[in-house]
Amino acid sequence: LKITDADPGLRFELEATLADLALTGSATRHEDGLQFQASIPHLDRVGRAFAVKGLPADTLELTGGLGSDDGAMLVQDVNASLAGVEIALNGRVGPAASEAQLHITAVTDNVSGLRETLPPIPINIDLNAEVAPGVTKLRDIKLKVADSDLVGDLWISTGKRTSIRGEIRSDLLDLTPLRGEKTDPAGQDQAKAKEIKQSKEQPDKYVFTEDPLPLDALQAADIDLQLNHKRLRLDRVELLDVATTIKLDRGNLRLSNTYLGPEGGRSSTRLGINAANQPVQFDVDMRSRDLRLNLMSGDISDKSLIPKVDISVALKAVGDSPRAMASSSNGRVLITLGSGQIVNSLVGWFTGDLTTRLFGLLNPFAEKEENTTLDCIIVGMDITDGD
Repeated sequence: LKITDADPGLRFELEATLADLALTGSATRHEDGLQFQASIPHLDRVGRAFAVKGLPADTLELTGGLGSDDGAMLVQDVNASLAGVEIALNGRVGPAASEAQLHITAVTDNVSGLRETLPPIPINIDLNAEVAPGVTKLRDIKLKVADSDLVGDLWISTGKRTSIRGEIRSDLLDLTPLRGEKTDPAGQDQAKAKEIKQSKEQPDKYVFTEDPLPLDALQAADIDLQLNHKRLRLDRVELLDVATTIKLDRGNLRLSNTYLGPEGGRSSTRLGINAANQPVQFDVDMRSRDLRLNLMSGDISDKSLIPKVDISVALKAVGDSPRAMASSSNGRVLITLGSGQIVNSLVGWFTGDLTTRLFGLLNPFAEKEENTTLDCIIVGMDITDGD
């Protein structure tokens, strides 16, 4: 550590090593506060020293200034740079250590620099954070991920019970880049094909398992969220005017969702899972009409060849496992698939092995042919106590 006179104030210079860890930095103290810079090379080594996995091997660079005002610490242009990610902080902390008001920005052209498992996409974050004892408010959130843009506000309460509420809106939410490396279900995903083949050769004892449902998370927090997206996209499928409300109150989840299809049609869904008491109660009501969603038609230019889908589902059930719910279910399911074209290899990919077997019965040559032209498929079930 070296201390020298500066004009005005004092200058501190530090070089420190511990085994294969290193830190260099400097700071200048003046009447208005402190200006500093620090450098930590090989951040992955620091992670290993503190049992933190997945940190990049790049150098962490820190710069900025700190000041004071009425007992609060001022954060002035504090910047952190790591693996192509630039983070900037401005605001104040205090007077109490648990209080802060900060403006935060984060920018990167490729977030995968932080971790190889992340998709190679640009991210831009801009928000205001207010932290008080038991409450964190994220205001004026502006998030851009690749072509997606999201804005909104979130409030997180961590008192006796965690509570999350807020509203998020977007002109476009494209989930395609977030799903990782894309595989081709028509030929490249050998693992999926092997799984389907094995399920045919060694079918499960039951279609629905007796494994307990993972519902403990419903007791972890209360949630009140409103999500609105003008366009929601995943690969070839795009939905319009998607509105979703999520309410979770002490284990009682209520979800509602509406959207329009890009080629016409609309859908409305209400889902309820009440895990506040035992046994768990489940109910769903779904109404979709005249939807043309490209789930199974592949790369097709003529959108009129995408089959129209009508779905009507009204089900209620109770139980703590998929099998218990299936055996207690009551209601009706009606699915109508209109005329159009379907890529045979995509049937099992999107709908599962049960539908694959049914589709194989309807078209015995599906495994050899690339496409199937449909006239109409109607599937209807009246269910009473699981039968």
